[in-house]
Amino acid sequence: MEIFSPPFCFESPNAIARPVMPRDATSLFEDLFSDPAVMRNIEAKLHTSINETKVFIQGVEQSWNTNFIHMWAVEHKTSGRILGLVNLQGKLPRVEIGAMSVQKSNLRNRRAFFDLFLRILDWTIAQPSVHYLYACSDPGSSSEQVIEHFGFKLEAQLPNWESRPNQGLASVPINLYGIARPFKDFVHFLHYSWFKRPEQASMLLSRSLLLPLPEEQKQSAFENVGNAMGPRSTIQGRLI
Repeated sequence: MEIFSPPFCFESPNAIARPVMPRDATSLFEDLFSDPAVMRNIEAKLHTSINETKVFIQGVEQSWNTNFIHMWAVEHKTSGRILGLVNLQGKLPRVEIGAMSVQKSNLRNRRAFFDLFLRILDWTIAQPSVHYLYACSDPGSSSEQVIEHFGFKLEAQLPNWESRPNQGLASVPINLYGIARPFKDFVHFLHYSWFKRPEQASMLLSRSLLLPLPEEQKQSAFENVGNAMGPRSTIQGRLI
């Protein structure tokens, strides 16, 4: 059986994705794992001490060694700040992708995280052995707008699939989104809209999808994204 083995590092003009390290414990604890906004829809309890984060990092290192789950910390090149985490779990021919980003962040940092996340996706679908890429999302969550815009299709709702301890819920349904080879729409989006016009596309997409806006600005922001991305960029789902 072929083993899914991604590279240790990915790079964009403003950020680098590299394996999580013990020195990341303080940043991950303060900006991600102790933040209720980040952890609300995560199947893990809010960290109450940095020791819990250190144990988590040890588990991530073991996952790399066993080729089970590959997780990267996305670090801003200039500030050295951790912007979020991205993970891939490959059971070829399918790969699951997940991400969590720092909520207490400015637009420029979110844009840098988003750009590197897309480059990891681009590498993944370029692998001949990857035939299906999927992601899971809580119904009605803000991440669904992003997932749908990239061309992922809602495949199923899985009832009682995960727990949400930070909401006091024993089980919740999960929406499963996927895209299948040949990934034509997604490749078109990346290489003809995003990477060729990164400042325009990423600024508009980050502003409309990742940052809260006053109600009167939301619809116009989505229309601007559509204009920037071209004719295939109908945005589905809810406004934030």
